[in-house]
Amino acid sequence: MAQQYLDHSKAILTSHRSNFKGGSKGSGIISLFGYQNEYNLTEGYPLLTTKKMATRSMFHETIWFLRGDTNIKYLEDNNAPIWRPDAFQDNLPGMQKEGIFPEKLVKYSPDWDKAMEEYGQRIREDEEFAERWGDAGPIYGKQWRRWEYFDHAKGTFVEIDQLGELIDGLRKKPTGKKHIVDSWNPGDTPNMSLPPCHVLYQATANEEGELNYSFTREAATSFWAFPLTSPVMPRSPRSLRRRLIWYPKHLSTPLAMPIFIPASGRGPSGIKPILKRFSKRSGMFPNAKITSM
Repeated sequence: MAQQYLDHSKAILTSHRSNFKGGSKGSGIISLFGYQNEYNLTEGYPLLTTKKMATRSMFHETIWFLRGDTNIKYLEDNNAPIWRPDAFQDNLPGMQKEGIFPEKLVKYSPDWDKAMEEYGQRIREDEEFAERWGDAGPIYGKQWRRWEYFDHAKGTFVEIDQLGELIDGLRKKPTGKKHIVDSWNPGDTPNMSLPPCHVLYQATANEEGELNYSFTREAATSFWAFPLTSPVMPRSPRSLRRRLIWYPKHLSTPLAMPIFIPASGRGPSGIKPILKRFSKRSGMFPNAKITSM
C-alpha cells in the first residue's frame, strides 16, 4: 500500500498527463486523471503506514454509510467529525435565518471555524437540534440503501436498497457482472452537502469464490497542493482539453475489446464521437480517453 501510494504521488508530479487547475478550497491542485491502483487483499488490509491515519473516522464513516444514515449525530457521538464542515455549511443558511448563527460568516474564516465547533457540540448535546440541523443531505447512505426513483407504471416513488441487492446478487450468482452500487444520483446531487467522491463500485467473483471489487472515485486528494498565486489562463479554446474515462460494465477481451476500442473512434455511438461532442459543446478540444475494465 505504501509503495503504491508513493508511486501514485510520483506519477502525479511527473506524468505528461498531469496538469494544474483551481481547487474547490481556493488553492491550486496538480491533477492526474484516470490513474488506477490495485490492492491484493490476501496480503493484508490496505492501510497506509507512512503517515498517521484517522482510523476512527474511517471506520465509523463506513458504518454510517452502511446503515443508510445521513445525519451526522452518529459520527459526532463517536468522535468522528469528518462530515461536520459540509453538514454545517449546508445547513448554515437555514440556521442563520433563525438567528442561530450570525450572517456573513466567511467559509473557513476563524469565525466560521468557531461557529462550526459550536454546531458540532450542539449536535452531540441536543437531540432536537441534531434532528433538525444535522442532516448532510441525500449522500452515500441514502443512495446505497434508499435510492429513490419514480415508477411511472405504479404512479409512485420507489426506493431501492442497492447494497442489499448487491449482496443478494452475489449470493445467487457470484460470477455475475451486474453487482453494482452507484452513488451518483443526478436528481439528488444538488441537494447533497458534498457530492460523492467515490461514485460507483462493482463486485464479481471467480469460480473459486474469490471476490473482486472495482471502486471508482470522482476525485481523490493524494497530498495537499501548493497555492497558485496567479491563475494560468488558456491562450485559446483549443488549449482547454477534455479527457474522458469510459467504464464498460464488462468487456470481452478476445471478442468485444478489439472491436470496441478502435470502433470508439469511428462509430456513431463510440467514445471518441461522444468525447468530440462533449468538447465541442463545452468549447474544448479532445485530449485523452481512458478505458477502465
